[in-house]
Amino acid sequence: MSSISLCGFYGKNNYGDDLMAECLSQRLSTSDSEVKVYSDVCKGDILNGMKDHSFLDSDWIVIGGGNIIGPGFWAFKDGMIDLLPKDGRVVFLNVGVTQDYLSNSDFSKKLESLNAKWWVRDMESQDILYNLDIESSFLPDISLTLREQLHTEKEPKTIGVLLNAYPMNDLFNNDNVYLHQRAHQFARVLAHHLDWMISFGWKVKFLPCHVSTQIDDRLIAAVVFGYMQNKKSATWQVSHMPWKDLSESISKCELVFSMRYHASTTAVASKTRFVDLIHHDKNKQFVRYIKAEQCAVNIWAATHESLIEATVAAEAINTDSWYQCNVAQSLWNDFDSSWKTLIEKNNART
Repeated sequence: MSSISLCGFYGKNNYGDDLMAECLSQRLSTSDSEVKVYSDVCKGDILNGMKDHSFLDSDWIVIGGGNIIGPGFWAFKDGMIDLLPKDGRVVFLNVGVTQDYLSNSDFSKKLESLNAKWWVRDMESQDILYNLDIESSFLPDISLTLREQLHTEKEPKTIGVLLNAYPMNDLFNNDNVYLHQRAHQFARVLAHHLDWMISFGWKVKFLPCHVSTQIDDRLIAAVVFGYMQNKKSATWQVSHMPWKDLSESISKCELVFSMRYHASTTAVASKTRFVDLIHHDKNKQFVRYIKAEQCAVNIWAATHESLIEATVAAEAINTDSWYQCNVAQSLWNDFDSSWKTLIEKNNART
């Protein structure tokens, strides 16, 4: 029986992380293996890997998912990266990498020394790793495999709005006037656009993807809601939603405005038209991958006119053209076979 540590930023009421914790642990579990989930906090079945380093005791250490590969990730910092095994038992799964972090030559050399197995969720990450002489396989984000579990029937004229507190925290930044005004400008532009949509009979739902004491998407929704004129046609979710409930809510919308990576991938998995409000390269890479760049707007350059253009493009898109979900399912099935073989070989050796 192989023991597996799945390590990520879990247990923080973040939609994408909660989704990955459950879906990845299910994929990694076989009849010959046992998975324990680790984070830098302890919550429910999630163990605190920073507290006693017990995640290092497993036969396999799986790092993922998300864009967490950097020197600040809890399983790497304070010298822990030097304690990771270098015999191929470290696996990077459902991750993306950025040039910013890997330009640190000391950190990138330590990653290379792990002789790890890499499955990355975008081709840009493959290119970056290739330039570091690290071999990797492309494996689309696991959320794209959820199509059969999600609704494809929609609530007519319903818009889901999923904002992101990370880039919008400058709404409350009183130290930098430029960043403060920039964040409020986008909030006003988005509010005006939602009012415009409501004038055509649409209803708006604000849905939070991250609810915690440090990062809370509800605060951002409250600001945008405050700028809106047609508040009677808008509602916002007050409490945290378990990831399955939130994915169901996204899938029932006829249209989604998304600043969240996994809100956008869930929209595609459920054949929900969406406008991606881009603030991060991972969002830009995703809309490029599904050939929906016309449905995206950079939040710092957004105008009512550019949002209209992206909305019209989103409404016109043929969601049946999103073949990438079929590709994802096929590649994850291949991963399942490869993973089962690795587990069997490890059990035979031990």
